Amino acid sequence: MILKSNHKVSLTLFLIISLLMHLANYLVIPILPIFLSVYKKIDPFLISVIISVNLILLEIGSLLGGILSDKLNHKFVIALGSSIHAIGMFVFSIMSNYYLLLIFWGLSGFGHGILAPTIKCSINDLCDNDETKQKAFSYRGIFANIGVGIAALIILLGLANYQYLIFIIASIILSLIFVLSFFIKNNHKESKSIKLKDYFTILKNRTLLFFGIIILIINFGYAQLSFLLPLKLDDLNLAHIFIGLIWLIMSIEVISFQNLITNKVINRFNVIIVLFIAMLSFSLGVFFIGLSNTIIILIVGSIIFTIGQMLITPSIDSTVGKISDSSSSGLFYSIAHLLHGLGQALGTSFSGLIISNFNLSFISFLIITFCLLALSILIFLFRKIKIEASTQP
Repeated sequence: MILKSNHKVSLTLFLIISLLMHLANYLVIPILPIFLSVYKKIDPFLISVIISVNLILLEIGSLLGGILSDKLNHKFVIALGSSIHAIGMFVFSIMSNYYLLLIFWGLSGFGHGILAPTIKCSINDLCDNDETKQKAFSYRGIFANIGVGIAALIILLGLANYQYLIFIIASIILSLIFVLSFFIKNNHKESKSIKLKDYFTILKNRTLLFFGIIILIINFGYAQLSFLLPLKLDDLNLAHIFIGLIWLIMSIEVISFQNLITNKVINRFNVIIVLFIAMLSFSLGVFFIGLSNTIIILIVGSIIFTIGQMLITPSIDSTVGKISDSSSSGLFYSIAHLLHGLGQALGTSFSGLIISNFNLSFISFLIITFCLLALSILIFLFRKIKIEASTQP
């Protein structure tokens, strides 16, 4: 990967920020369904509503973050997003009323939405060609999973029993991103002024529309692990012992094999075929998780699912960078992030509804698996789409 020396420093800082963001989020994501179910005594469907509201507001935040990224200094947008994310998460941890939990977890998602696409847009702006983008986003995936791995290790060491403390620690880590934002150099590329009508023109980009549908479908599948795995572990009375271990194993898998997956699969095949394979991995992973009555089968299902994660992360991010242009890359990434969250919200709500009706039975997981397989076929039908650079303003 060839970058100018000053860009290498900036990339390293953005990778560290990405690591910290994932560390904070994955301290709470694995325990969130259990926290709400066991400590707050909330029904699985209402838990899925809290998670879905978070994801929907994350998307609203991502649209704002994308527009601000195209208009303003990236350091300001990252500072804004991290501060809102931290405040929402901290207040959520001390609330007990359901509606206040809904509001402040939603606020945390809004801040996350502003933050995440801005980091991706900043990384994209440092890269001059598609190969560099793929490698940069592969490194982003590796650093993100180092953060996930550290979070899993913390949970594994016993802090899962101190769930209120975990939310406070996560808030402090997000505050550290706010501090680091002041060290970001303004490498934002100057762009021509984009008018409101130009945004609507961008939304008519045919490649973006088709690829956006695929992002929506992929994230419907991707949502299943973080929602279903903690509930399945809790159902087997294994949550407090093994939840950190499983997330740690998945992180080590990504850190160890992401570059191999990128070089041997992502760089060699059509992006739609790569995402089709990823969705098949999600389907098979969910099937094994549903089938499991021991920790070994759960780990196998999680490892299979993570193969799909390694396929989608650099593929989607680099493809969005490819179809955008320098004057509107923030908006393109925010739209992708919006569809990311909307897909996860739909996927979480769907699974929550299925589990509320059929409990955590094998039938529930079978229904979800067949749904994911059907969506895999739908992705495969898009395989002849040509991914081209945007010519829109």
